[in-house]
Amino acid sequence: MKWRYVNLVRVDYASPFNDCNKYVEFINETELYILEGDRGMRILFTISIFISGLITAFGFFFAHRLTVPFDPTNDLLGGGNGNAALFFVMAPGPVIFYFYFSLIFVFEKLHKILSLTKQKWFKYSYLIVFIIIGVITFYRATIYRNYINTNHPYMEVGLLSQFSNNIFFNIWTFVALLSFIGFISFWTKKK
Repeated sequence: MKWRYVNLVRVDYASPFNDCNKYVEFINETELYILEGDRGMRILFTISIFISGLITAFGFFFAHRLTVPFDPTNDLLGGGNGNAALFFVMAPGPVIFYFYFSLIFVFEKLHKILSLTKQKWFKYSYLIVFIIIGVITFYRATIYRNYINTNHPYMEVGLLSQFSNNIFFNIWTFVALLSFIGFISFWTKKK
């Protein structure tokens, strides 16, 4: 039996693909299957996002709760060689990155069902939420840094210190990062 390869698909001369229209239809169905994905893979992807989202939320929660408070009346004045709060962000760091970057695909799918005016509205809403939370966080961290630097007898700290982790790792920064990813997803989607 004679055969030939057409786009890496073996096509026998006696096969139903002798008709070009049937071959094109087969290729289109195959591409649609690949692009849309298998239902099992979509379920696995959804479960992975859910689990990584829980890990990310717990990491932010524990980083917020375990931050060393600054108390100028305390002899130790907080501090030390490190902060246990950062462990809950650094240890699951790859999972946190996976969660936020996989949300780009989720946002892309969600944006496809919206009209163009709603897409613009969402795009600017994401940006506004991110900017508002970012400015408030920066302002709070600046005030807290100045308070620590004026009351700490032997140490000067920056915006991100062992005392300010609860400012940078809380529900608001979690939402700000979600908004940023939602905003970014408008430029990463396929045209």
